Amino acid sequence: MNRNLLQKGDVIRLTKGMKVYALIPEMFVYSNRTSSTGVAKTDIRIGEIRSSQFSMSNNIKETLSLFGMTINDDEVAPFIDGLGLNLSFDTSKFEGEYTVTYAVSDGGGTGMGLHDVYPIGYHVFCEKKDNPSIQVDFYQTGAFTAMIAVAEIQPLNR
Repeated sequence: MNRNLLQKGDVIRLTKGMKVYALIPEMFVYSNRTSSTGVAKTDIRIGEIRSSQFSMSNNIKETLSLFGMTINDDEVAPFIDGLGLNLSFDTSKFEGEYTVTYAVSDGGGTGMGLHDVYPIGYHVFCEKKDNPSIQVDFYQTGAFTAMIAVAEIQPLNR
């Protein structure tokens, strides 16, 4: 095993621009889940701003009538746009110091073709030191979307 790979107990610093897997609200992951309150694990780049267009219900006219308001069909779309319900999620909260909780060789596999072979990678799981409920993971080797190569990250202490 490469001695430069991160090990359980190592403390590391994740900075803006690094790519990791994290749980974030579904509305910022899937375009068809704009009003979801669930979460999904996806790859993120630390420091990026993700946005979502909040989805209004189809019965906007009925909803407005509860408040004594009326609206014509051709006014619905401009009304919704005027509300400015664009929501955003700042991934900067994932920047900071983390403790490695687990590291293992896993993943890899084959694709659809004979030559679609993906190597097993070294998978690192971490929790944020100042907020252990914030957890991320990434690979140091292999062919994965969330990679932080060995040369890009060194433990602050072991």
